[in-house]
Amino acid sequence: MPSHGWLRTSAAGLRGRGSGDARSASGGASSVLSDTTAPTVAPAADSNGGELVLERGVSVARRLELRSAKLGATEPSRYADRGERLRSSWRQSVSRRRALVLLTASIVVAGAPAAVLATRSGSSRAAGAGIRRARVAVARGADVARLPRGARLISIGGPTNSRAIAPGFLGLSLEYSAVPAYAGTDPSALDPVFLQLVRNLSPGQTPVLRIGGDSTDWTWLPVAGMPRPAGVNYSLSAGWIRVAHAIATALGARLILGINLEADSQTVADAEARGLTDGIGSKYIEGLEPGNEPELYAIFNWGVASVKGRARGYDYADFSRDFTRVGEALPAAPLAGPTIGAPEWFGYLGRFLASHPRVAVATLHRYPLQLCYVPPGQPNFPTIPNLLSSSGSTR
Repeated sequence: MPSHGWLRTSAAGLRGRGSGDARSASGGASSVLSDTTAPTVAPAADSNGGELVLERGVSVARRLELRSAKLGATEPSRYADRGERLRSSWRQSVSRRRALVLLTASIVVAGAPAAVLATRSGSSRAAGAGIRRARVAVARGADVARLPRGARLISIGGPTNSRAIAPGFLGLSLEYSAVPAYAGTDPSALDPVFLQLVRNLSPGQTPVLRIGGDSTDWTWLPVAGMPRPAGVNYSLSAGWIRVAHAIATALGARLILGINLEADSQTVADAEARGLTDGIGSKYIEGLEPGNEPELYAIFNWGVASVKGRARGYDYADFSRDFTRVGEALPAAPLAGPTIGAPEWFGYLGRFLASHPRVAVATLHRYPLQLCYVPPGQPNFPTIPNLLSSSGSTR
């Protein structure tokens, strides 16, 4: 399904709860603070033969000497006084510029945490509170000598109440049949482009791959002497499991694996779960996830079957009982759920987690625009602009 949003989070946590300008400023600071020479003059004469255009290269004293010589040294004391006034004015100008640069640099550096604070707070009130908690940092050492009297350096920042996003928060969801299509069928020669794609999603972290989706309830691991369930159209093999193990090993990934719930069989679910955990390795299993969007079992046909997966009227209470019964047959591994996608069922999340203590990972599905089946030619098809629009997260 296009535009599918998949969200996972710690079930325990839910239970418990119920730029260019900076470079410019930096360059300016370097230039100003290293400038210990006074401005100088270029040979552009005024009506008295004196130089008027200020530039670098000649000191103030040398400028006065040249001017005094051209004027015949007729008023040396007058120009000496003017030179002293120029020197004093220059020192004050440099001090003011240094103070401005230091204050600008402080704001540029300290502005980043303030921006993060405002973003994390989620409201202008919280951002304002963070700024009001600003602390005044008095410069020490050489910097103090460069500041004019009464100047202060202000550092803006403060503690936040937000929680850090867990590593691997951004992951990838794949159908069972998509694994060999993307990664290949040879566990010793996985597609390097696919592996790098996953690494780029969570660089330096442990990626999480959710394998299932619609194919969760359309897949099984064949059981000897048992006919294939009516809605199943994909069979797992030893080769598929070896590829999945190779992916997890190459990426150091954690996998959320969908387990067929719509088949309504403990035998089918147990065989699939044991085959996956034994073949892939329990250390790579983030959770076994029975079913996929059970709120649709009584609405859509089950896989390739011409019948619905559940009878009309199937509701959350029915699903919770199915989850308990199938979950009891699964091997000792963390469970994930309730894997629901209908906003009308989101309100059952707290009850679900309280009723199923083995669930370690809470999973919900969110579809931006809720337009999975809109034809590509329609203006409301989930294109990138539509997905990024304000309505993409509110419908």
